[in-house]
Parts: sequence; structure tokens; C-alpha cells
Amino acid sequence: KIHARIDELREMIANAKVIDESQIDETKVSVGSIVTVFNKTRNMEITYHIVGSYETDPKNGKISDASPIGLALIGAREGDTVIANVAKGTLSLKVVKVTRAKD
Repeated sequence: KIHARIDELREMIANAKVIDESQIDETKVSVGSIVTVFNKTRNMEITYHIVGSYETDPKNGKISDASPIGLALIGAREGDTVIANVAKGTLSLKVVKVTRAKD
């Protein structure tokens, strides 16, 4: 198991990309964005923090950019409506606000 984990970590490092924060368009949803959406399907507002797949914590609102909702939101701007195909059907989400996480 240890060797498998070492191989997994080596692959992660080999495929890692350094992102220059100053080059990010903060008006579009990307990894590191905090997005408030109005879920038209459930008639409620919810906030998500879009993170990489190794940082997910759905109970605390951190969803992966590779998740169905994350994929639908990537590239969206305030005012856009996106459709997320989830296990229980589809969700219609209107982007209310996009900000960057400040660590």
C-alpha cells in the first residue's frame, strides 16, 4: 500500500501545474473560486468553494472542479445559468456571486 501511495503522489507531482494568481480572471468560476448560486430546482441559495479533487469536503461546501456541479460551474460568470447533471437528475443553477478564496 505504501508503494502504491508513493506512486500516486509522484504522479500528482508530475502533473501539478503552478497557477499565477495574478493571471486568473476573478469574474469567472475556476479552482479557488467561492460561488454563490441560486438552485432553481430546489428554490434555495447555496455557496460552494471550488477546489481540486484532493481537497474536497462536501460537508463544508468544498466541491471538486471535476464533480458534476463543479464541472457545470467552471467558466461561468455572475448572472449565468448552468445545468448540472447529477445522480438524481439535473439541477438548474444561477450564478449569483463569484469571489476568490483568500487563504
